[in-house]
Amino acid sequence: GTWPAFWMYGEDEKHTWPEWGEYDIIEGTHGNSRVMTSLHSTGLCEQVGVQAGVHFAGSWDENTLGAPADSCNSAAQDQWQNQGCSQLGPSNSIGPRFNAMGGGTYAAEWDPAGERIRTW
Repeated sequence: GTWPAFWMYGEDEKHTWPEWGEYDIIEGTHGNSRVMTSLHSTGLCEQVGVQAGVHFAGSWDENTLGAPADSCNSAAQDQWQNQGCSQLGPSNSIGPRFNAMGGGTYAAEWDPAGERIRTW
């Protein structure tokens, strides 16, 4: 399969991945037609209060228990390896149908002072 992605992360000798986190702005996993946005970090980043349909238009990816993957901890026990907190965009937001419709532009805003990340 394919896994197109655009992401960023920070590290240095004293702070190795995922201590400073990773921000996957867009990911397309294999044949999935819904773009995914994910955060990967240590156990200090939880998104349990963020509700699909209220705080973002898509839906949470599911963890190994079928519950929302809303822990950004890359080592969370109830998530797939390095899953992080992953939000799925709308249908046909990546892949062949997206391309057939003319494609599009992805945008992201990282606001550390406001403690939020937005993609659209």
